[in-house]
This record gives sequence, structure tokens and C-alpha cells, in this order.
Amino acid sequence: MSQPTDTWNVVGQVPAVVSQAYSDEVQAWLATNRSCGRRDNTAYQYLLRALVRCWTGFVYR
Repeated sequence: MSQPTDTWNVVGQVPAVVSQAYSDEVQAWLATNRSCGRRDNTAYQYLLRALVRCWTGFVYR
């Protein structure tokens, strides 16, 4: 159950875990995977579809 915002305790700024540049790179990679990673399979949704990548750069689809 959520409390009203006027009762919240503000703790301050939380530092970023990853850099903005890395975040932008990952978002671009995910957008590429979304556009070309799909095949003709419309019957099932897989959790890790086109998200697994080998350290050599090979993308498992």
C-alpha cells in the first residue's frame, strides 16, 4: 500500500550504478535486438529472446 508523497522521507541523491554512456549503448543494442531479433515465431514469448550474447560478440537468437 502506497503512502501519500507528503509523508515520504527524502534521503537525497542516489549515485548511478552505470554510466549514462553505457546505458545509452545498451538501450541502442536492445532496440536493435527488438527490430531484427524477432523471427516468425508469434506463438510464444521467450524471456531471454535475443538478449544472450557470447563474449566474442556472437548473439544467440
